[in-house]
Amino acid sequence: MCNYSVTTPGVTQQQAIKNELDAYKRVLNLIRDSGPVDAEALVKIIKERDSLNDAVLDIQAMTTEQNHHGCV
Repeated sequence: MCNYSVTTPGVTQQQAIKNELDAYKRVLNLIRDSGPVDAEALVKIIKERDSLNDAVLDIQAMTTEQNHHGCV
Protein backbone atom coordinates (compact mmCIF):
# COMPACT_ATOMS: atom_id res chain seq x y z
CA MET A 1 0.00 0.00 0.00
CA CYS A 2 1.40 3.38 -0.99
CA ASN A 3 1.19 6.58 0.98
CA TYR A 4 0.13 9.44 -1.21
CA SER A 5 0.86 13.11 -0.75
CA VAL A 6 -2.08 15.28 0.20
CA THR A 7 -0.83 18.06 -2.07
CA THR A 8 -0.24 16.12 -5.28
CA PRO A 9 -2.71 13.36 -6.13
CA GLY A 10 -1.05 10.19 -7.39
CA VAL A 11 2.41 11.03 -6.05
CA THR A 12 3.76 8.87 -3.27
CA GLN A 13 4.99 10.58 -0.14
CA GLN A 14 8.50 9.28 -0.87
CA GLN A 15 8.44 10.85 -4.36
CA ALA A 16 7.01 14.10 -2.99
CA ILE A 17 9.85 14.30 -0.45
CA LYS A 18 12.42 13.56 -3.18
CA ASN A 19 10.93 16.30 -5.36
CA GLU A 20 11.07 18.74 -2.45
CA LEU A 21 14.70 17.90 -1.69
CA ASP A 22 15.60 18.28 -5.37
CA ALA A 23 13.98 21.72 -5.40
CA TYR A 24 15.93 22.78 -2.30
CA LYS A 25 19.13 21.48 -3.90
CA ARG A 26 18.50 23.57 -7.04
CA VAL A 27 18.02 26.71 -4.93
CA LEU A 28 21.19 26.04 -2.93
CA ASN A 29 23.11 25.51 -6.17
CA LEU A 30 21.72 28.79 -7.51
CA ILE A 31 22.99 30.57 -4.40
CA ARG A 32 26.37 28.86 -4.61
CA ASP A 33 26.79 29.60 -8.32
CA SER A 34 25.54 33.21 -8.16
CA GLY A 35 27.57 36.31 -7.73
CA PRO A 36 27.31 38.22 -4.44
CA VAL A 37 24.44 40.48 -5.52
CA ASP A 38 22.29 37.66 -6.89
CA ALA A 39 23.07 35.40 -3.93
CA GLU A 40 22.00 38.17 -1.56
CA ALA A 41 18.75 38.63 -3.52
CA LEU A 42 18.02 34.89 -3.29
CA VAL A 43 18.68 34.84 0.46
CA LYS A 44 16.41 37.88 0.84
CA ILE A 45 13.59 36.00 -0.89
CA ILE A 46 14.11 33.04 1.43
CA LYS A 47 13.98 35.25 4.52
CA GLU A 48 10.93 37.23 3.39
CA ARG A 49 8.62 34.31 2.64
CA ASP A 50 6.39 32.71 5.25
CA SER A 51 7.96 29.30 4.67
CA LEU A 52 10.99 27.78 3.04
CA ASN A 53 8.70 25.94 0.66
CA ASP A 54 7.09 29.22 -0.45
CA ALA A 55 10.52 30.72 -1.06
CA VAL A 56 11.68 27.73 -3.10
CA LEU A 57 8.52 27.80 -5.21
CA ASP A 58 8.91 31.54 -5.85
CA ILE A 59 12.59 31.17 -6.79
CA GLN A 60 11.81 28.27 -9.11
CA ALA A 61 9.07 30.30 -10.78
CA MET A 62 11.43 33.25 -11.20
CA THR A 63 14.24 31.16 -12.67
CA THR A 64 11.85 29.30 -14.99
CA GLU A 65 10.49 32.64 -16.23
CA GLN A 66 14.03 33.99 -16.73
CA ASN A 67 15.03 30.85 -18.66
CA HIS A 68 12.08 31.36 -21.00
CA HIS A 69 13.21 34.94 -21.63
CA GLY A 70 16.84 33.97 -22.26
CA CYS A 71 18.15 35.31 -18.95
CA VAL A 72 20.13 33.70 -16.09
